[in-house]
Amino acid sequence: MACPLFEPTERLDWQGWSGRFRPPLGAPHAGLCHAGLSHAGSCHAASPVDAPAALLLDGCNMGYARGLCAKLPAAEADAFRLEVARLDADAVEIDWLLEKDCLPLRHGRARLDRASGLWCGQPSDAPLLLRQLQAFAAVLLDPQP
Repeated sequence: MACPLFEPTERLDWQGWSGRFRPPLGAPHAGLCHAGLSHAGSCHAASPVDAPAALLLDGCNMGYARGLCAKLPAAEADAFRLEVARLDADAVEIDWLLEKDCLPLRHGRARLDRASGLWCGQPSDAPLLLRQLQAFAAVLLDPQP
């Protein structure tokens, strides 16, 4: 249930996660924060920033950061939930659920064709979900980097 405004960029090692639940992306990740950015109608769109260290583990990676992250807009969803639906030699299929306040907003199934490397089924209006799907699939396919 990573924050939907979190863009994972690099898998982190598990130190610092002892005693915690399994990270929603399969492993903790460093990444970029897109919270508070407005790209609509601006020719000088702001750029995402490194996710703040204080929020990285408990907010960005775990989702539900409302109350922890002052930049998370009230109207935004607050978590993407990902679950493996299929994992075999042909494909990786991941069920995704966009949530706000622990309630479902939208859901679907994304599919990675392992031969071509192409994804389908992710929502086009949630581009960060693709990055989270890619990070999650990378951990599934290579659990020990």
